Amino acid sequence: MTAFRKVFFWTHLAAGLAAALLIAVMCFTGVLMAYQSQIEKFMDHRGVSSHPPFPGAQPLSIDRVVAGVRAAKGIDPEYATVSPDSTAPVEVYLDRETGTVYADAYTGGIIGQPSSATYNFFREVRGWHRWLGVNGSNRGKFRAVIDAANFVFLFLTVFGLYLWMPRRWTWRHLRAVALLRTDMKGRAREFNWHNVIGLWSAVPILIMVWTGMAMSYPWAKRLTYRAAGTPLQTRAETGSASADQAEDDDAPPSPERFSGLDALLALAKRQTPGWKAITLMMPDDTAESVEFLIDMGGGNAGPAKPADLELDRTGNVVSFGAAGPEPVTARSFIRIGHTGELWGVAGQTIAGVSCLGGLFLVWTGASLSMRRFNSWRTRRLRRAPGRVEIAAKHPKNLPVAARSRIDCPAES
Repeated sequence: MTAFRKVFFWTHLAAGLAAALLIAVMCFTGVLMAYQSQIEKFMDHRGVSSHPPFPGAQPLSIDRVVAGVRAAKGIDPEYATVSPDSTAPVEVYLDRETGTVYADAYTGGIIGQPSSATYNFFREVRGWHRWLGVNGSNRGKFRAVIDAANFVFLFLTVFGLYLWMPRRWTWRHLRAVALLRTDMKGRAREFNWHNVIGLWSAVPILIMVWTGMAMSYPWAKRLTYRAAGTPLQTRAETGSASADQAEDDDAPPSPERFSGLDALLALAKRQTPGWKAITLMMPDDTAESVEFLIDMGGGNAGPAKPADLELDRTGNVVSFGAAGPEPVTARSFIRIGHTGELWGVAGQTIAGVSCLGGLFLVWTGASLSMRRFNSWRTRRLRRAPGRVEIAAKHPKNLPVAARSRIDCPAES
């Protein structure tokens, strides 16, 4: 081993052992959150459906459904989402504190809301993933510890690829570090698994680690935006817009703004045949045009940009942006590239499997380190005059390899 490679090896080993437990926590929680969006959707909608009171019954108008939710909750909703499925409930989002409620499309009554148990579970998992589950004033300190461990993980992945390179580029040497072997035991198995899993999961891990750093460190975020050629907005640039919005929010909206929405929703459905879901954004007053976000179904290829339709109160089209693939920006790369959702279910699967691979990297790396330490202790005992004879009186203090030499002196 060259001196340069030896420095990288020992640095890799020391950094890996120092951050092993924290990396294991991040990887384990990453596995749990791999399909979070699908699990939440399944649990939220489980057992919640609209029931026609009699065969052939027609759903209520969106005006009446919204009126029923307003009467029940006493809160003006911000938007409502409808589905072409006749048994699907109407999802009505009220505000940040209350969240979403599900209303029966035929009666307007509230029949459920997102699963609080599922929400609380993923909130706890996310808390462990970001700041080791610590709450209160110490959260920032533990977040900094996790961020540092994530930075170490980046170092381990990048320089692990250098250490992975075989000394000889022959098929025999390449196979030992590129193809997974299940017929090995002990150190040979752990060496093979550590190298193979590290190789095949390196790219997904690099994406997840870097996007995580971009969420934590401003310099990493700036580099990401610069690489994508996207200008990075600052709070100062958006401050005036936020102030204007705050002034607009001070004026109480008129209740009449919820009338006449059903006819506009029918026009939106005819405008986009084949729609999968339509979200109606509640207008602030009776004169304001109504905006619809229309999901045409992105499938498993990744997030799709919804059609954006804006109608005035008379039904005329103010603007219409057709649906299409969501452009990848620095913001979307950081936000949903970290979870793999940028590439759909396939990306989520790769991210989850790579997090599982990270757990194996921690285990195999720690095991190889312990084996190396035991070998070092054995060599040290063999080189020291009289140490083996003295230690033979207390064999429990010796590594397993040294005990075998004492028990079988003829073979040592």
